Amino acid sequence: MTKNFFRCALLSGLLSAPAFAQAHYLPGAFPLQNETTMAPYPGVYFSEVLANYNGNVDLSRSLLRGRAVANLDLNQNVFAACNVLMWQTGEKFLGADYGVSTIVPIQGLSLGSSLELGLLSGQRNRSSGLGLGDIYVSPLMLGWHGDNFDALFSYGIWAPTGRYSAGASDNIGRGFYTHMLQLGGSYYMDDERSWSLNAVGTFEASTNNAVINPGNYFTLDWGIMKKLDENWKIGITGYNTRQITPVSGLPNLNPNFLNRADAIGAEVGVTIPEANYLSMTLKFSHEYSHFARFGGNMASLTFSIPIEMQLPTAPPPAENTAPAPAPAPSEAPLPDSPAPIAP
Repeated sequence: MTKNFFRCALLSGLLSAPAFAQAHYLPGAFPLQNETTMAPYPGVYFSEVLANYNGNVDLSRSLLRGRAVANLDLNQNVFAACNVLMWQTGEKFLGADYGVSTIVPIQGLSLGSSLELGLLSGQRNRSSGLGLGDIYVSPLMLGWHGDNFDALFSYGIWAPTGRYSAGASDNIGRGFYTHMLQLGGSYYMDDERSWSLNAVGTFEASTNNAVINPGNYFTLDWGIMKKLDENWKIGITGYNTRQITPVSGLPNLNPNFLNRADAIGAEVGVTIPEANYLSMTLKFSHEYSHFARFGGNMASLTFSIPIEMQLPTAPPPAENTAPAPAPAPSEAPLPDSPAPIAP
């Protein structure tokens, strides 16, 4: 009985994994303005996003009319090294800069659990995995730039390229395709564009894997950013993620059992023009509220650098077509004798 209870509870814990373990998007991992602003200059850009999520969930329950307590603690650590490649083509579509992008993640997962039933000895279990995750491809990125705003729209699909086996607890991939739509923007509150309000909405529509359909998700990443000078910026950031349709494919599952999480944190970034415009962003988010999923902390460090960037060149000086001024007349030499006087 203990083993069966443990397995059922562990399965419940796996189904209550963080949103990016159910769908694909990693809330709070990416620099905020990377998701609200298209690179203004044509070129190829590379980013390395090193993200780590550590969370736990307590599924303690009272059994036997309160005479025994079942303590189940699940903890999860997910590490992802996301290799992001983006090409700003220099072409225009719908008045926007047009680009494409891809994300190739290398992921590591560690899941631990412990169970105590009343005075019975506890059981502990841990599983881990490391490998190629599910790859993301976006054939459509559109970026608009205005005097006091930037906006970015993208559509892409996550493909199940990561290792997945039904029932395994060390899966790296999710085993299903996810269509993802994103729309974000930055509004600048002053002429110097030093203060900005930023938000990006992410909608994920998932397909079935071998066992279930994990449902659809919506995530709002937000932040208030301050540009200290030409190179440094800081801000307060956060996210709110929601499961908006229930898991299907499991019998006797409450359709109202939708998970959610809310987080707040901070972000700081620096750009080094002397190092080929290398930028580094450190970001941290704490989930202060969560339901039916893990709750914990997301931390990320991002390095971004242009591989090839076409900076605008100054226009050539206009050709001078005005006629050259006539030379000033030279002073005539004094004659040796007085000039004749006209009659």
